[in-house]
Amino acid sequence: MQYYVKKGKRYVPVNDPHAYEGLGKGIYLVSVRPGCTTIRTMLNPKFAELDAALDCLQEGLTKAIAKQSEMRPSSIPLTVREQKAWKAFDKIMGGQKVRYFATFASYSEIAESGATYVKKIMLENNCNVDKIKRKYGKKLRKLKNSIMELEI
Repeated sequence: MQYYVKKGKRYVPVNDPHAYEGLGKGIYLVSVRPGCTTIRTMLNPKFAELDAALDCLQEGLTKAIAKQSEMRPSSIPLTVREQKAWKAFDKIMGGQKVRYFATFASYSEIAESGATYVKKIMLENNCNVDKIKRKYGKKLRKLKNSIMELEI
């Protein structure tokens, strides 16, 4: 939330110098984006750049997962009556449709899991991209070869 103070005829944004007094000892990653500020504890300052990069990755993953997870009818053809019912349901429920059918991990939890996995791979390989390419490139080549075999 942004606070404003009136100076003359204008309102000027004010920063609260005491906003972080409640934080304990430690090193924190603070991300400020339009309409959102997050504070995450970083356990190891040695990996500050990696944590910051993965935080950005997690934000992008969350948006992408949310977009791709939107509920839509299956490929089974719907009757005209079912199409009308679906459109009415979609109009009434909007983006909240899925939560009425089942409970899933949140988009943020899924993205965090993915970012944590990437961090694990990075740390296991001492952030050496060449080492990661050698280790995981074999799996990628096998996948490409398998796909090529399927093509006619």
